[in-house]
Amino acid sequence: MIKLLLVDDHPVVLRGLKSFLSTTGDIHVVGEAKDGETAVRLAVECQPDVVLMDVSMPGMNGIMAAKKIKVLVPRVKVLMLTMYDSPEYAKQAVKAKVNGYVLKDSTPDELVEAIKKVNDGGNYFSQRVAEKIQKPVVEPRTGRGRRKTQDLSRREIEVLENIAKGMSSAEISKKLGISLRTVETHRERMMKKLDIHNVAGLTRYAIMNGMAH
Repeated sequence: MIKLLLVDDHPVVLRGLKSFLSTTGDIHVVGEAKDGETAVRLAVECQPDVVLMDVSMPGMNGIMAAKKIKVLVPRVKVLMLTMYDSPEYAKQAVKAKVNGYVLKDSTPDELVEAIKKVNDGGNYFSQRVAEKIQKPVVEPRTGRGRRKTQDLSRREIEVLENIAKGMSSAEISKKLGISLRTVETHRERMMKKLDIHNVAGLTRYAIMNGMAH
C-alpha cells in the first residue's frame, strides 16, 4: 500500500483526487494540505511514501516545499502535479530533486502509473514536458554539462535516454537487446563520467540536457 500525501490549494481538486485514488486499492491517502508550509509539516509528521503536490500555491509554492521536504525527509518521493507545461517550471522542479512532474490533463491511468513509478524508486515526467526541455545546461557541481555528455558512448546515451523515460534496467535490457549486466555496467560508467551517484541524478541530468524524448 502506497502512503500518499495530497497537496493542492483547490479543495475541489483535493476531494476529486482523494476520491479517485482511494479506489485504486494500492494507494492510501494519509494526509491533505492546501499550502506548502502545511505540506512540509505533514511530510514530517505522516511520513508518506509519496507527496503528490501542485506547483502553484499561495505562500510557499510546491517547488520550494519540495526542496524542504527533500532535506527533512529525504526518503519521501515528490511528484509534482500541475497545469504548467512550461520548461522553466519543469527545470526548477528538476533542480529541486523531485521524482516526477505530471500534468493535470494527464489521464487517470497515467497519474496512477506515475505514483507507482516514483514509489518504486523511478522517475516520471509527462512526455510533453520532457520534450520541451531541450536547452542543454551545465551541471552546477561540475561546470562541464555539455562537454561531459560528449564523453558518453552512443550506447551509453541510449541507456541514459531510456533511464530518463523511467524504464528499469530490465526493461532497457529487453528493449536494446543487451544483458542486464551490460545495462548496469553502462550505468556505472555514466555515473563515473558525469560524477553523478544515483539513478535519480542521471534522470535529472538527461532531462536538463534535452535527452528525454
